[in-house]
Amino acid sequence: MLDCGGEREIQDILLASQSRNQRCGVTGALTYNESHFAQVLEGNRADVGDIFRSIERDRRHTNIIVVEQSWIQQRDFAAWAMAYVGDSGSLNFISPNLRLRDLVGDGNLNAMALIEMMKFF
Repeated sequence: MLDCGGEREIQDILLASQSRNQRCGVTGALTYNESHFAQVLEGNRADVGDIFRSIERDRRHTNIIVVEQSWIQQRDFAAWAMAYVGDSGSLNFISPNLRLRDLVGDGNLNAMALIEMMKFF
């Protein structure tokens, strides 16, 4: 979950993520809905680990949950340093009742469905 000052702060986070990820060769996707973020990071294990530790140190982020950590044969978000779907974007189009907290809250493994939706967009 993110405690932030709104869309401007989200854009700042997104731009910083894109810049850092591009330098590190990391790709991924980010989505935001109702003060909750979901993010996929792909790349070298050490680089992804460095980025993740940076996210953990950021005081704006709380209740961080790792849904999956695995080796992959091919990147799903290879074209993007950090793709983004916002609060009122396509995720709400898919299901007006979808809330990120329902998918990732309390370690709910249905978060894998969210990752699949992020791949779609």
